Amino acid sequence: MNFEELNKARKILNLDPEVTPGDIKESFHELVKEVHPDVTKGKDREKSIERFRETSWAYETIMKHLSSYKFSFKEEDFNKQHIDFNKELKDHMDRFFEDWL
Repeated sequence: MNFEELNKARKILNLDPEVTPGDIKESFHELVKEVHPDVTKGKDREKSIERFRETSWAYETIMKHLSSYKFSFKEEDFNKQHIDFNKELKDHMDRFFEDWL
């Protein structure tokens, strides 16, 4: 897999450049409801089959990419992530109130 394939998969699923795993799953399920061959009739069925295959490929490609990530359950990593977030939030709020007052 290369970046171009990953980006193509992202676009097929109508995803923003930054999303959560939940966003990916939700987008995939919504698209599948629209393009599944069982919901189309007649000549549109062939087009639907192709779109369904493309959507499935995109989801599998993104899931393969995500499976290469390592998630840390170490306390120090958890604390670092949340301390950084809380500091950013505090700094943002301080700037907001400085401008507001």
